[in-house]
Amino acid sequence: MSPFKDWQTVTVHIHQSVSDDVQELLTKSYDQKLMHGGTAEAIRFARDACENASTLPEGSPWRQLAAYRLAHLLLRQDGSLQEIDKLLLSTEGADFLEPLRSFCHLAVLHRIRGGLRDSVDHDSVTVRLDKVFAIATDHLRLRTSITPDTATTSYKAQEPSFNTLEILSYALGLPYDRLEGISREDYVRPYSDHRGSNPPRNDRRGSPKVHVWQILSHGYKSVWMTEDFARREFASRVSAGPCVAIKIIPQGSKWAFQSGEELAWQNIRTKSDQLIVALLENSANSMSELRRKVYPGTGDDQTTKNTFRTLKKRTIKDIQELVGNKELNVFEERSRSDIFGLTDENRFFVLREHRLG
Repeated sequence: MSPFKDWQTVTVHIHQSVSDDVQELLTKSYDQKLMHGGTAEAIRFARDACENASTLPEGSPWRQLAAYRLAHLLLRQDGSLQEIDKLLLSTEGADFLEPLRSFCHLAVLHRIRGGLRDSVDHDSVTVRLDKVFAIATDHLRLRTSITPDTATTSYKAQEPSFNTLEILSYALGLPYDRLEGISREDYVRPYSDHRGSNPPRNDRRGSPKVHVWQILSHGYKSVWMTEDFARREFASRVSAGPCVAIKIIPQGSKWAFQSGEELAWQNIRTKSDQLIVALLENSANSMSELRRKVYPGTGDDQTTKNTFRTLKKRTIKDIQELVGNKELNVFEERSRSDIFGLTDENRFFVLREHRLG
């Protein structure tokens, strides 16, 4: 019997549906039309996203991203500082939002402190301010790469995130010495709603290589993510129910079957990972295109066809062994002219890294 023929099937589908809804609502709140006098409408989308995301597991990064986006928008309309403080506090530890998350929190705590008359409460908020400032500076320092080569290069202007934190240290009277020695940082949005199988282009001349990550699955709206965001979302989705989890990184591909136990990662044999990705992307219109995606640069000669058929059989056997079910139906059987697909008897989640630049 398929591992998805139980109540956990519902959990997986609900998790995916909610995550997709949250992503769509957040994308609407980012819409450029809302950035010109449309903050109230953007807040509506962000509140809906935050409410939907609250049903996701604690480990889902969409919860933290939705809370941060709502807090950011509420600051524009002078919303309740206590509500904003609570929202930002719930995002603490979300590295993919740093250092911008800390910048907002510093501003909120400073305003809260300014309205306090009780010295004990005032000192308590000051302690929190120092903590958030330390989080921001530590994050920038971790993202700084100082090597003998970069240390001898000519002066380069600081990046916007550093400048913002520097100004905040002046305005709030926070210790500037924590910023000493931080030379630069590179900011990447937690996710991008760029569509298509190719990663977004890195248009910044002279910028270092940027790594973007992607998650593929049945019916999942794939977006480009930072590594921290993608790994959190991958772990959250995998833990929602039985599935085959696959990691594709330059160092090699591995997979594991998640059935409620700790994952035991195994190496994937060559080309099986590319076959699964090609089927999940649904980007091939013919069997010939599908073969070329798995075996680039080849044609429709009989040797390639035979190799492809062997790959399919080998992949089926490997997956059946992985999940411990020799009767598992992995591929939908169709006519020879049609592209076969993955069945719903087992769910696949693929975490994939791309390098830009």
